[in-house]
Amino acid sequence: MWKGFLFSLQFLTIIPIKIDIDLHPTSIKRSVQLFPIIGILKGVLLFICMNFVGISDLSFITQAFFLWLVSIVITGGLHLDGWMDTSDAYFSYKDPLKRLEVMKDPRVGAFGVISLIMLLSTKFIFIYEIIRMTSEASGWLIVIPPFISYIALSLQLVTFPAAKKDGMANFFRQHVKPKDLYICWIYGLIVCIIGFVYDIYLGFIVMLFVGFAVVFYVWVKKKVVKWFNGITGDVLGANLEGMELFLWGILFLFHYCDMV
Repeated sequence: MWKGFLFSLQFLTIIPIKIDIDLHPTSIKRSVQLFPIIGILKGVLLFICMNFVGISDLSFITQAFFLWLVSIVITGGLHLDGWMDTSDAYFSYKDPLKRLEVMKDPRVGAFGVISLIMLLSTKFIFIYEIIRMTSEASGWLIVIPPFISYIALSLQLVTFPAAKKDGMANFFRQHVKPKDLYICWIYGLIVCIIGFVYDIYLGFIVMLFVGFAVVFYVWVKKKVVKWFNGITGDVLGANLEGMELFLWGILFLFHYCDMV
């Protein structure tokens, strides 16, 4: 379990884990099971940063920029690379096999750059508005978007069809089976229970988050098969960024409608 956790930190963050970890099949399985814990840690880091900058005299836009920057830096831009490559492939408007070839091209095209600008600018706006409207009682909800996104990452890695017989996605799939991810549902149940214990109304908000995430998950599964014949490492990275942006948007709408 400990080796799997350290490998997850090495793989998904820029935290310097200078340990040579033996990639035993069990360690790989534990690593995928612990992806959501990385999401929790990312969310908690954002929550701590929000409270830290919140006690300062910095403007809302400066506070939002700080959180936005932390959310990018902590992953080293790993998933943003996948977002750009997947965008280039999708906007080539070719058949799935040709799109996979475009995705393997190390060069970044115009559509990849444009889509990255749109992703980051939209995420910044959501974070800015959420900070501006967040109350002390509901501030912890910013943990939810990264947490649920990483749950989805674990599930997609194992339950979505693979587009290729090699690559990062298939490497994990060799050692992890769908039945091994029962723990993802336990994670979701625990966070819902915590929400209800903290405040019944906010508990329902968390359940709505989960419901929206499930809808997004089902929609993405159909589309990645149609567009790319399944998942690759780049597609998974793009899905993670897309899911997180979607949930940031839902949180923004909750605040805008004065639901939290």
